[in-house]
Amino acid sequence: MTEENWPLIEATLMTSQPVDAYGGLQFGRDALELAAASLNTGSVPMQADHDQTKPVRVRNLRAWVDDGAEGFYRLKLSYEIHPDDAHYVTTRSGMSAAVRAPLDGREDDRIERAAVELSADHAWFDDDSLLAAEALLVDGGVSQHEIRTQRTYQFGFVPDPQIFVTVALPLAGAIATGTLGSALWDAVKVLFRRRRTPSGGDTHKPTRVNIKLEAGGRSLTGIVDTHEEAVVAQALDVFDGLAREFMEAAHPAGSSPDPSDQRLLLWDARVGTWVPHSPQEANPTLPPVNPEG
Repeated sequence: MTEENWPLIEATLMTSQPVDAYGGLQFGRDALELAAASLNTGSVPMQADHDQTKPVRVRNLRAWVDDGAEGFYRLKLSYEIHPDDAHYVTTRSGMSAAVRAPLDGREDDRIERAAVELSADHAWFDDDSLLAAEALLVDGGVSQHEIRTQRTYQFGFVPDPQIFVTVALPLAGAIATGTLGSALWDAVKVLFRRRRTPSGGDTHKPTRVNIKLEAGGRSLTGIVDTHEEAVVAQALDVFDGLAREFMEAAHPAGSSPDPSDQRLLLWDARVGTWVPHSPQEANPTLPPVNPEG
């Protein structure tokens, strides 16, 4: 594909203006500069609508901060977008960003390598809910010093109710033992029950739960969209079995883990099973799922 086939896009990603969904929260220039620096590393995934099922392929990305109108700062982006993904930009009124920040009083939290990362959109889930979920993980055997609990902010549009949990090696293997898996469900359940609808939010919007396992550079992510606790409970129960298979394959004898093995699964509540997001690209070694257990 030639250079001219990738359209050049310049857009404002976020500004220092107050965000109503987060109670008038404002990010200053320093915070925008940090976000720009992170984007310029090329390690931040580009997604449409803060949705992992909608990856956006870009190249030659450059981020910077400039002075906007009325004294507000703007985080700007310039990038080339794959032609097949250009519709994500042309069909939307603008770009947006999602960032994570520590809870109040934890600004100096410097967990170098968290075994469990827990976050949820701050418009829908308050700090007390996150702390209650964190406490359940601790009760399940995870050390307080191995948990990174943060707020998620989704800027640009009305944010969606999303919960994010990432479990890394070696704890990822413990999910299959049942103890951590049970604590994980309890943590998600308490967040589910404490969901609140922010100003401008859609009360009928399902909650999205994003569960990710990381091991040896490989990852397995499961996404559930639902209003019902029972649906998430069933999905996590089946995910428990997938976790066991995933961990057993993390370090196969005589080979190294493949960091390109990044699997994304969606829960199909109609048949009670996990399905690959992109069947044509699905890893054929993905273990079969038996909803009946």
